[in-house]
Order: sequence, then structure tokens, then C-alpha cells
Amino acid sequence: MSRYLLYLLLIPRVAASYPFYAASAFFLSFEFRRDYIYLIALFFLSSLLSLMLVSFFYDVSYTAYALEFVLILPMLCVAIRSGRLWPEGAGLVAEFNYLVVFLSIVNLVVNWGFPFRLPYVHYLPDAISSLWGLGGAKLVTVVGFFGLLSLIKQYQQGRVVGKCLILCCGFNFLLPSYNIGIVAGVLALAAASLSSLDVKRVLVTGSFLGFVALLVGSYFVGRLDSLNMIFFHEFGMHPKVYSFFSLKEMFEFSPLLLLTGTGLGNFSGTAALWASEYLSLTSGHSRIELPGLKESALHAQFMAPALAVTVDDVWALSSTLNKPYTTVTTLVGELGLFMGGGLLWCFFRSVGRQFYSRYFSVAVVVFLLVIFFIDNLHTNPLFWGAFCIGVRGVSRS
Repeated sequence: MSRYLLYLLLIPRVAASYPFYAASAFFLSFEFRRDYIYLIALFFLSSLLSLMLVSFFYDVSYTAYALEFVLILPMLCVAIRSGRLWPEGAGLVAEFNYLVVFLSIVNLVVNWGFPFRLPYVHYLPDAISSLWGLGGAKLVTVVGFFGLLSLIKQYQQGRVVGKCLILCCGFNFLLPSYNIGIVAGVLALAAASLSSLDVKRVLVTGSFLGFVALLVGSYFVGRLDSLNMIFFHEFGMHPKVYSFFSLKEMFEFSPLLLLTGTGLGNFSGTAALWASEYLSLTSGHSRIELPGLKESALHAQFMAPALAVTVDDVWALSSTLNKPYTTVTTLVGELGLFMGGGLLWCFFRSVGRQFYSRYFSVAVVVFLLVIFFIDNLHTNPLFWGAFCIGVRGVSRS
């Protein structure tokens, strides 16, 4: 069953693919039990009541709420520990990495002229994205990270690790150059390597990670030097700092929102961005037209001004580091301090209990903390599909 769900994650990324991605991520993360259904229903009713309360004072979008609720379901399922224990373990993670490498090469050949035109030379490495299009490079890195984490565990157990699989996982982890994911992954893999009592194995793993750090370090510094600074010049602070500053402003403007949030999909979540008039400038996609999907008043007041910098420079928010929102600020902004903070706490607590080794628990938590404080992937079904396959594969290696 899980193998077929994996194949759904690999279909080309177009608008019509999202229901298949969402279904795959949900079934990978959810087990049908009455107590889990009750918990999801409780979250649904609580968040809906909060939205209804906010709607008495501000214009909101119920369509955006519905979309965001569907997209956040996999994270909620992980938080309530409802994930399925599929029988496939490391083998499924390995297959995922092999297929992603193959599809990335197909994409480069068909769309980018590979091998006559090369990534890093003729175009950015973001093109190494399987068939997932813009932003797919991030997901390829996540798949590679869990592949390497699984290999470290197998190596520490004294099992034979195939060189071809090492190359495939390394290809996925490094070549797309999702620098945030690489930094998070190196820190996480370093933590996992400490679980071995064998000094030789620790030194081998540490040497590999040191080589990785040197390999990507110069390129990472170069990317930082070329980072678009128009947002900083406009607002006088880094976009990630602004994401917390905008929360502070919003809560000071209306203390009620500290308890209720703006409602799912009505601040900086995926559905809110889909409804934003600046979508085409920040993502390259056209604005989505659905009945009732509109820009909420609170998004227009506290988030849209930050997105408006793209009017003068379409590349102002092209980098993940330049986007003025994160998973943490989105959840707290849309659910309120207590519900949003509670969801994050339950999620990380659940993730930490997935592994028998505390080192591997720390590794995955570190990886996710870095991602959640910098990126906004918590409503991406492809991310959750990769996460669920990766976690189950590592925990059952």
C-alpha cells in the first residue's frame, strides 16, 4: 500500500496533482481509529469557532480556511501520533531516492538540455527538482536527508551499505543546493552519528559530514553574498525578523488574535498566499480562482505590505531566506499563541518518540526546527509524504 502512495507523490506537479499529493500524505500519516478521529474533529471545531469569532470583526475567507485545514492534516496526524507503521522500512526510503534521482535527470534532459547544458554552469541547481517544478529542489533535499539518515543507522548497525545508494542519497541531498535544508541536515546527521559507540564509525561519519560542509560552504557563502537586499532596505530588518515583528504588531493591534489567531489560511499560510494579489510575483503561479477564496483583511493589513516589495523587484522574495513568513509564525498567527504553540509542542513531542535512539530523535527534531523557523513547508503535502516515508524508514531500519 505505501509503495503505491509513494508513486502518487512522484507524479508531475500541476494544479490537478495536488489532490493526489494530499491524499497520499494523509494516508501515509493517518490510521483510522476512533480516538484519532475525535481529536481531529476537536481541532476542526476549535479552529472553526475561532475563525467565526474573528469574522465578527474582520473580513475572512472560509474557503481559505477549508483549503488550509486539508493541507495541515498530515502535520496534525503526526502531532496526535496517528501515523501508520507500514511494513516497508529502509527499502522504501532507498526506492524513493532512486526514483527521485531518475526523475530529476529526466527533468534535466527534457526541460533543461542536459547534458549539453549543466546545472551550476548554465542555470541554477534548483532545476534538480524531480518532476515537482518550482520549489521541488527543497523536497529532493528532504528525500536525500532521510536516505542518508537511514544509511547512517544501517552503517552503525554493522550492515553493508551500497555505494550506489550512498551516491543517490548524496545527489538528492547536496546537488539541488537547498542551503537551509543542507545546513539543517548536516547538523542533524552529526547528532545521529553520535549514537554509535564505535569510534571508527563516528570518525568515518564525521569525516563525510566535514567533507560535505567544505563542499557546500563556499557556494553557500556566495549565495548569501548575492542575496537580494531590497526587503532589508525597505523595512530595515531581515525578512525572518519581520515575520515575528508582524506578529507582534498584529497582536498589539488586536489582543483577541493572541487567543484566536486570524483563522487558518487567513494570514501567511499556503491558502492565504494563494488568495493574495501578489501570488504571481512571489511564486510564479497565477492567482487561484475559487468561490469564496479571497484575501483576508488581516492578511492585507499585516502581510501584504511585505509582499508588495515584489512590485518593484520580482526577485525580492525569490529566495527562501527572503520570504517574510515561516512555519512557526504562520501557525501562531493563524491559530493563536496557545493553539498554534500547542500544535507545535505536540508535533515535536510526537516526532521525538518515533525513534528508540534519542540521538536520532534529536537529529530529526533539529532538522525540523531549522526548517520550521526559516521555511514555510508545513502545508506542503509533498514534504509530508517524504517526511512520513523517511521517518518510518529510519525508525524501522
